[in-house]
Amino acid sequence: MAEREQDLLRRVAGDLGVSLTEAQLERLIHYLDELCLWNRRTNLTGLRSRDRMVVELLADALVPAPLLPPSPSLLDVGSGAGLPGIPLKIARPDLSVDLLEPSLKRYHFLKQAIRLLRMEGIRALRGRVEDSGILPQQEYDVVTSRAVWGLRKALESCASRVAAGGLLVGFAGADAEAELAGARASLAGAGLHLEDSVAYRLPGTGGGRRTLFFRKGPIP
Repeated sequence: MAEREQDLLRRVAGDLGVSLTEAQLERLIHYLDELCLWNRRTNLTGLRSRDRMVVELLADALVPAPLLPPSPSLLDVGSGAGLPGIPLKIARPDLSVDLLEPSLKRYHFLKQAIRLLRMEGIRALRGRVEDSGILPQQEYDVVTSRAVWGLRKALESCASRVAAGGLLVGFAGADAEAELAGARASLAGAGLHLEDSVAYRLPGTGGGRRTLFFRKGPIP
């Protein structure tokens, strides 16, 4: 099964512009194994099909990888099962990653996944983005959030953690334009502007998706 899943991930990630080594593919599937094991007793994802997890969790999380700057600090807010933070760290070992998650059970999963995969330059932190004193640094080069609270709320909650000149990476579905329109005031108030947008479709899913890259600072 592992070889077939690696082939699927290689193909879908390649279509998204992400190239993975054999070692990275193996590590991503090893991470998926642990996620599935924990998902039997802890609700990490509503997906049950491993093929769908390969496509909709792993491949989808990797979309930002080619567009991130070299060796940035990255904060993954509301990391949950470690998405997109853990797959991004596997694909981009140069990242220095903090996974921020308020749920105790999911925090324990993140700690276990990091130990199991013997990952360095990544740590799990328990708390919320607005909590003071939780994060080892106040601002990051890149902040990601796939939390379910919507784009406007993600912008308002996470913008203060983005360093000047840094990126906030957001994720949206087919209604991305409507979400962007609703978030216009939040963008202006946070000093963010949309710098790039990647539109794509995942095989076996319905509507299109977009990964949005917001730069903090004046528009050039």
